[in-house]
Amino acid sequence: MGCRRAGGVGRHGCSSHSILVVATSWLRPPYCKRQLHRPGYRADGPPIRSACVRPWHLTRVRVQPYKESALSDSPAVAVPDGGTVRPIVRWGEPVMHRALQVVTAYDEELVTLVADMFATMYAADGAGLAANQIGVDLRVFVFDCTDGDDRRVTGAVCNPELTLPEGSDRNLDDADEGCLSLPGAFTPCARPDWARVDGTDHTGARVTHMGEGGTLARCLQHETDHLNGMVFGDRVPIRARKRLYKEAAELAGTFPSDWPVSPRAGSP
Repeated sequence: MGCRRAGGVGRHGCSSHSILVVATSWLRPPYCKRQLHRPGYRADGPPIRSACVRPWHLTRVRVQPYKESALSDSPAVAVPDGGTVRPIVRWGEPVMHRALQVVTAYDEELVTLVADMFATMYAADGAGLAANQIGVDLRVFVFDCTDGDDRRVTGAVCNPELTLPEGSDRNLDDADEGCLSLPGAFTPCARPDWARVDGTDHTGARVTHMGEGGTLARCLQHETDHLNGMVFGDRVPIRARKRLYKEAAELAGTFPSDWPVSPRAGSP
């Protein structure tokens, strides 16, 4: 994913108005998880993966004036480690295709879940992971990827609200995308090259993450989509979707059912 900048979206946000996407409980379409995004690389090595969604499945969209004060960097909070790698749920499982439950308890159980999500994401060489991708019905995702300035950004977000640019500020990046829940397959998926997510971290503290270019903008959208019951395959044209499923089917035998607990066939 390259960093493309045109129109009125500046380095720190939108110049006029943006779209705030708010999900409700009756969203239906499929989900997706991102995988190694071929053109991008994490600061610590392997290529990164990404994903997408279909905007017409969002239940409510409103225009929100841009306020620069709302885009200040969130204080750094150490992400929990020592997690256990869990099997990744594939597309087609019910939990992947419904809106998830709001996080209400910021307790040790949530900390353990977030630690397991990071461990699973890293084991699968991913750039992000949503809770339903390990079978948990909660609105939380984790990520570790780079922005358009190649700055590494890591975090956990609960109950996210996604803000996207609109009108002349909206510039699409039609890069390859994949999903850990449809492992090995990629197809171009157009997404705005700027995004902001507001929510809380695993401790309950308010956080804001913004991405412009790089993998981060795509990642924030992809992961929020997962929490709304969407997969990036919903965004792409039917022919591209068929090719995506065909590619995934051809590779399915190399990914064990409990992957990444068990490694992919042929991996070191």
